[in-house]
Order: sequence, then structure tokens, then C-alpha cells
Amino acid sequence: MAGLFSKELTRARLKAKRVIKLEQIWYKLCWPIFFILLWLLASLFHLPQKLPDIIHAVLELLFFALLFFIFRYRKNQFTAPTIDELDRIIERSTHLHGYPLSDLKDHPVTTEQKDAFTAQNYIWLEHQKRLKKNIKGLKVRAPRFFKNSGEALCALFFIFIVGFSLFHTAPESLLRLKAGFVPGMDDDAVPLAHVQAWIDPPSFTGAPTIFLQQNLHKIDAPILQGARFFAVITGSSATPHLKGAKLLHLKKLEHQSWKIEGRVIHTSKIALRMRGRKLAWWNIKFEKDLPPFIAWKEKAKTLKESWRTVISWEAEQANGLKSLQLVLTLPNQHPISGQKPRIAHWDLPLKGTPKNSHGKAILDLSSDPFAGQNVSAKLRAESVSGLVSETTPQTIKIAARPFHNALSRSLLDIRRRLALHEETSSQALNDLTLLSALPMPRDILVGLINIIEHVKHKEISSDLTNELWFLALYVEDRDKAGLNVAASMAEFRAAQQDVLLQINDMGEKHPSSIAQQEELHTRLERLKNALDYRMKLMFLQASQTGIIMPMPSEKGAPWQKLSHQIQRETVQGNIDKAKNYLAEMADMAEQMRQAQPMDLKSLSLQMQAKEEARDQYAALRDLIRKETLLLNAAHRRISSSQPKSQPQNQNISQLSTAELLRQLGITPPPTLTEAPTPEPQDPLLKQRFADERQENYQVQEALRTLTHILITRGKTLTHKENAGFNNAFSDMKKALQAIAQRHDHDSAVWEQKILEDLSQAKKDMKDNLKSLQKSSKGRLGFIPPPQSPQEQHQKNDGSSSSDQSSDQDDDDMDDDKDGSQSKNRDPLGRKLDEGTASDAHIPDSQKNKNYKLLEQELRRRASDQTRPKAELDYLNRLLRPFSHPDL
Repeated sequence: MAGLFSKELTRARLKAKRVIKLEQIWYKLCWPIFFILLWLLASLFHLPQKLPDIIHAVLELLFFALLFFIFRYRKNQFTAPTIDELDRIIERSTHLHGYPLSDLKDHPVTTEQKDAFTAQNYIWLEHQKRLKKNIKGLKVRAPRFFKNSGEALCALFFIFIVGFSLFHTAPESLLRLKAGFVPGMDDDAVPLAHVQAWIDPPSFTGAPTIFLQQNLHKIDAPILQGARFFAVITGSSATPHLKGAKLLHLKKLEHQSWKIEGRVIHTSKIALRMRGRKLAWWNIKFEKDLPPFIAWKEKAKTLKESWRTVISWEAEQANGLKSLQLVLTLPNQHPISGQKPRIAHWDLPLKGTPKNSHGKAILDLSSDPFAGQNVSAKLRAESVSGLVSETTPQTIKIAARPFHNALSRSLLDIRRRLALHEETSSQALNDLTLLSALPMPRDILVGLINIIEHVKHKEISSDLTNELWFLALYVEDRDKAGLNVAASMAEFRAAQQDVLLQINDMGEKHPSSIAQQEELHTRLERLKNALDYRMKLMFLQASQTGIIMPMPSEKGAPWQKLSHQIQRETVQGNIDKAKNYLAEMADMAEQMRQAQPMDLKSLSLQMQAKEEARDQYAALRDLIRKETLLLNAAHRRISSSQPKSQPQNQNISQLSTAELLRQLGITPPPTLTEAPTPEPQDPLLKQRFADERQENYQVQEALRTLTHILITRGKTLTHKENAGFNNAFSDMKKALQAIAQRHDHDSAVWEQKILEDLSQAKKDMKDNLKSLQKSSKGRLGFIPPPQSPQEQHQKNDGSSSSDQSSDQDDDDMDDDKDGSQSKNRDPLGRKLDEGTASDAHIPDSQKNKNYKLLEQELRRRASDQTRPKAELDYLNRLLRPFSHPDL
């Protein structure tokens, strides 16, 4: 029982102690809390924030410093409560009288007698038991924060005022409180600055600028990583802050204006803040720019009997690929101290900036110092946004050119050691000096001494390794093909280097000046002349081996067009494209350098095939012209057999359907034509028509024989059937029958069909010849064909008539050839149909009126169901486009 009472008393004293502590804390904090609420109330009514920022900060600092000292002063006035104070609170709360908790602390009076002490102690214990038994349900009152009801009412009234002020100023209450307690911030009493913002997507996307509105916070268009954010803020001199984007530039303009530029990196929200307030914010759909994907499509390999390497790849990037490269490194390089291992970069062909690229490139890596060694190769892709990724490396062996001359092989060995930094320039100088002591031709010795002088006066560079490479090629060419061929290739390489230097110089100083453009043109002329001379030497060597070929046209050489493209792309600043075109010219020179007698023989056969194709095309052109004359003769006989004029009030309902179609200018089908064409009444005209039909029959028979010859020769040349010629051959038989039976209308129909077949035959001939050239194109397939006799005649005469120019254009099978005349083009320069000639003309108003009447009559007859089904079907097909213009 005593133990339970002690626990209950201990709990009651702890509660009483907490009550006293709370009352003491309230007494310490009541005035600071009152002044803080007073400052809060003033902030809700814009009082502190109306002050200047410095005065606001100083006043607030003094205010809170005063509150701190008041709190500290009142804190020192209180001590910890005693046990008696705790007991008094418990006794008053429990309504105990006589201070019974104080009696529990009393002690009995002690005596020296043992019996008396025992009796006294027993009585005292009984007294204590009775006290503890009477003390039950100990309680502790709640804390009393106010001394009387007046103070409580005042506090409640003040709290009510603060709460009502918070409710009245909502939803700007928090903003006002923040501005009131933090100097340098504005609330809703200050108008927001005006914001003009926009986002420029990356230039490689080609997307338009996205303009943002200050009051609209959602952007539906996706924003790609790297986009530029721009904003112009007017109406405030405070410094703005950009959130959600990397700040690039912040510039203060005049008249309280600011300009902000940032880059969107990785965020879903962009916000502008000024003096603690959000001026504007936008939720965006962020798209991350991922690195490109690139992989080997198949393992790199070397072509048989060649020193070219085949590289296959597949790459992809959502925004576009900027460049593809082949990166080569030698695994076990041992450069001298202070030098880094060599890394070679070779560009892979890439047209534009595609999003997907998969292809195969045949690279000539034999000029690289790594040639002939096993290297570690990997593909490297760079996106238009600058992100780079690489593939896993694979080991390949780079093919090397076969060099049989001992001097050229020694030069290449020195070049390899220099490029790989395996020896110093002094060691290379000693090796080159030893080589110069050997007996050799003077032209080779001069080049070697020139390289030795370069090594003495400058450090090792890529120019020095190139000079060693060119000298080794010259030595090999001289030993293999003679002095003239070696000199021509050396001239080409020198001209190529001059053009490359000029291209790089114009690329660094873009836009280029007129003087630079003229210098590039001069150097390109030297390069073209070198290629022309090399081609002449090759044809001279072919004639010496018994292969006779006519000399091709220099003006039609492919390097003529490539030089124009190099000039254009360099002036426009497209240096990479210009270098690619220059590499194509170098590849042509290399193909001529590697040409063997079998290649020259193949070129001779190709030229013979082109000459045969030109003859067949000329025959086809003549065939089309003759068929057009036959068609015109048929139409002339038809028009002459009809009355010259018709009365205006003629009843067109009495005419036949075939006659109505003819008056509309439409040739009726054979099912609607009459059997023979009525002969004219004039005996002389009748005899002339008979003689003309006989002549036309003979001409048509000869043209049919010519068509059969073209079918046979075309199949022999291209090994393919020409469907157009076959259809024309069969239709010519029907035209012969129509002429023999004096059916001029049927004859005109079949002549028209023959011309359509010949037009299709012309297209089929071009396709077959292109397929033949593509399949039989050898190493020298880029060399142009020789000039035709007509072109040579025009070149010698210096002038030509319009008919000759037209015939030449018809004879030219390349419709896109530069400088071609345009006979088959309309006044606007648009190409006309390659088929039949047309005598169409624009009808006048009276004829338009007659055509309208004829059309109405045809519609009436098409609705007459008593007519033959074949005629109704033909009329319905004829009138359908007029009823449904969209068909």
C-alpha cells in the first residue's frame, strides 16, 4: 500500500512540475510572442515592406534583438520549483486540508528507552498509515497563463484580430508575411514585372521558336536538351533569378530592363524569380538528347587482290548524325620518351545529317603508316548536338600496297618509324643521308635531298611523312611505268595538295574574297589539266599495246563537274563536302594509275557498246519522226474527206457518235468507226490519196523491218527484252492492215498507239543501258565516251542551226546533261512528253460553244439505253472525268 502511494505521489509531483514550467515559459514568452504577432499583423497590412530595404532590415534586427534581451532577462528571474511548492499545488488541486503532504515528511521523537521507542514507533507508523489512507486521488490543475479573466479576454481578442487578418488577406497572406519578415522581398502590393520569354530549339532540329506567355504555365511542345531559353524583363531594377535552366548570360538593359539567356539541360519546370516572387513559370516536356548508337554491321575485311578495306556500319541518332569516323590505334606502340602513341582518324562517307545511316565504305588505307599491321579499329559517331559514342574495338589488318623497289620500301620504313615516334629526327636524318649516297636517278635524288633539308630545319610533322609517301610512290611509278607516267602522277599530287591548302585557307577565312576564289579556280585548272594529261598517256599506252580507242571528250570528263562542285561548296563554306569531291578526283587518278591492259580492253568494249547504243537511239529517233509523219498524213486525209464547213444550224442529233467524237477532237475507238473512209469527190484528190496510202504502206513496212532490227540488236546489246519495241512491232502490223483497207481512222488510231509504244521503248532502252553500264562498269568506267561525229562537226564549225541543236539533244540519252538545248520543253522550261508530237491549239470562243453542244449531245446519247452496250460503255468512260473532276 505504501509503495502504491509513493508512485502516485511521484507522478503527481512530476505533473505539478510540468505545470509550473509551462507557466514560467509562458511568462517568459508572452511579451515576445505578443510583439511578434504585432509585427505579423503589421506585415499583413504592408507596413514593414513599404520601408526601404535597409531601414526595414535595421528596424527588424533591432526589434528582434530587443525581444531576445527581454526573453533572456525574464528567464533569469525563475528558479526550479521545490518539493513544498509542488505539494501545495497538489493539495490545492486535490482539495486537501491541513497540509497532509507536509505531515508525511514529519519524524517521530526518539527516546533512549528501548520499550518506549518501540511503542512510539508503532504509534507513528499507524499515524502514517492513516494519513496515506485518507489521501486519495491526487490531482494537478491545468496551467494558468492568465492571472484573471480580463487578461484572457484581451489575449483572445488579439488572437481573433490576427486570425481575421490572415483570413481577409488570403491567399496572399503567406507572401505578405514572407515579405514582412524577410527584407528585400515584395508582396502583392508591388506589381509584377513584365516578362517576354521564348525558347529556341537547337538549330539542328529545324523547329520554330516557341514563344511563352507569362500567364500560361504549360508548354505542349517537347523541349529538347540543349535548347536556349531567352527572357526580357521590364519594369523592375531588381536582379532576376533563373531556376530550372543553366544561366549563360545576364545583362542589364536600360529603363529597368534585364535580359536572361540560359540552356535547358535537365528539368521539367523553368521559373523566373525576382525579390522573392515568381514572375513566371512553365511546365515543360523535357526530351533528353541521347548519344548516337553505332555498331559494326559486319567485321572489317580486305578486298581480294586489292589494298582497300571494307568498313560496314549502322548508326542512329534521333536528331541527326554529324560525322562518322574510323579510329585506328596500334596496340603495342613504343614511342620515344615524351611522345604520345599515334591515333589515326579516317572519315566515313555521310550525306548531310541523317538520323539513320547504314552502309559500306571501301577505304584506301594503304597511305596510312599503320598499313600492313594488325591494328585496333573502332567506329566513332558524333551527333549534331556534339554527343559522341564509340563501338567496341576489333582487330583488323590494314592492307598495304605492294612496293617492289628497294628504295621506295626503305623510304616507307623510315616514314613508319617517324609517324609512330619510334625514332628521333636525328636518327631519321642519318638513315636518309645513307640512302642519298646510293646511286639513283637525278630526279629522285633531288626529291630525297629536299626531304633531308626539311628534316634538318624543322621538326617531324605530317607534311614530312606525306613527302616521304609521295617520293616513295614516285620511285615506284618510275620503276614500273616510266618517267612520263610518274611525272604526271607527281604533278597531280602536287596540284591536289595546292587545292587542299587553298580550301583549308578559305574555310578559315570564310566568307572568302574574290582573290581567294580566283586562286582556287587557278589551282583547280592545274588539277584538271593534270588529270587530262594522265588520261592521254593512258590512251597512248593502250594504242601501243594494240587497243585502239577514240580519245574521249575532255569537257565531258567527270572531274570537270567535280571541280565546279569544289568551287561552289568552298565558296559556300561547306569545306567537308569540298574535300569529299577532291577525294573523288584523287580516286579517279589512282584508278588510272592502277589500270591494267585488261581494264583498257574493258573500257574499249564499253565505248563500243556506248557507240552502238547511240546508233540505236538515233534510229529510234528517226523511227518516231517517220511515224509522226504517217500520223499527220492520216489526219490530213481524214480532214480532207470531210466537208470544209458545216452550217451553224446543223442538227447534231443526226450525226453518228464517231462523227461527234471527231468534232470534239477525239479519235473514236475502232468499235465506233465506219469501215472505209469516204473518198473525196475530186478525181485528182482521190488519186493523190491512193498514191499516198501506197507510199505510206511501203514506209510503214520499212519501219516495221527497222523495228525488228532494233529488237534484235537491243537484245544482243543489253541481253534484255524491250517491251515497247515488241508492242510497236505488233501494232505496226495492224496499222498496215488499216492502210491497205483504206481505214484512215483506224490507221490514225494505230499510229497513235505505235508512237506511245515507241515512247515506252525509249524509256526501256535507257533503263536497259543504265543497267548494262552499271553491271559492266570496271575500274575505268568513269571515263566519258568519245564525241559523236555531229558534236565534232559542231565544234569545228563553231555554230549550228536550231534544228541541228535539237537533233543533238534528241540524240543525247542523258536528259540531265549540262548545257543541253531544250527542244522538248515548253516556254516555261518544263520538259514535254518524249512521245508524239502535238498539234493542239487553244480553241476560240465559237469552237468552245460548239464543243459544249457536242458534249450535251453525247450526254443525251449516253442516257439512251436502247443503244449498243459497247457504245454506252465507251460514252460513260469518256464522260466520267467531266462528271467527277477529281477522278
